[in-house]
Amino acid sequence: MGDDLFSQNESVIDVLFAIGDKIRDGLFSDALKYFDVIIEIDNNYPFLYERLACIKFWINREHTIVSYKNKELELTRLLDGYYKLFLEFSKKYDMPADIDIIVDIKAYVFNTTVNILQKEYQTNGNADVLKQLCYALVEIGDYKKAIKGLEYLRECQCIDGNVLANLALAYSKIADDRMTKFYIREALFYDPLNIDIPLLRDNIYIRDIEKIIKESAIQLASKEQLLLWLGVYGEVYNILNIRHALTQKELLVLRKMISKFEADCKRKNLRENAIPRLLLAYLRLVSNLLINGVKNVNEIEFIIRKMDRLNTNLTKIFVENINI
Repeated sequence: MGDDLFSQNESVIDVLFAIGDKIRDGLFSDALKYFDVIIEIDNNYPFLYERLACIKFWINREHTIVSYKNKELELTRLLDGYYKLFLEFSKKYDMPADIDIIVDIKAYVFNTTVNILQKEYQTNGNADVLKQLCYALVEIGDYKKAIKGLEYLRECQCIDGNVLANLALAYSKIADDRMTKFYIREALFYDPLNIDIPLLRDNIYIRDIEKIIKESAIQLASKEQLLLWLGVYGEVYNILNIRHALTQKELLVLRKMISKFEADCKRKNLRENAIPRLLLAYLRLVSNLLINGVKNVNEIEFIIRKMDRLNTNLTKIFVENINI
């Protein structure tokens, strides 16, 4: 096998590039054959057998993938599910996140997905297809195109935590800190429980907030609770310090949310989740009133008294930070 494809002067790196080309085309069985060449050159090459295990993971699913050739939308969902399983599978090998095998498999999955969804969206113009397409564009690093689509979705329909969190992720990748903060703040306020945790994992602002939460006395029993409190701590400690005056429509939505969460706080079965949502809504209202100036001091003080009943410690820290 090796004599047919490679000369004696080939390096392991050369062979890995060839393997990567096969993986990116979805030809996992063909890629596996090239490992014989690497073993002949250096059978102790770092992560060689871990790479082999990754290839075999996909070979075991290759027949099913091929069977979906004429069911392209279903294929994108199948690949998404397999990729999530693969990420869990690969963790046990403790490989670097940017190792070639991981990068090449990711490229195969999401380039395949983008190609399918672009055709589908051009044909049908479906918003859900556009959403999945934008998520895949973020994964392959086409951030500007992803942002354009996600902004369009947001303007049309979207109070969707994952749309907003993907916008934050895409803006972070092009080093736009202001828009990163803005969309993290929006996601955590409007739709925190719909955010996929991995979207937040590498965000520097989220890491700062999580550090503060860990150092505080609050006990969070679940990922759900963490998502609900991230926005509160981000506001109180001025980490998500992006302020903008709310439109009349946004202000109306905010006051309706406050009414709902105030009612939920009175119900024992809803109170635990309602408290952070209500606190965050109060914080957003105070921020908006501060933007509008001194004339709103009485209302600000009234809201702060309400906040104090929910969490005295965080209210005190917030008041100190805004100098009231």
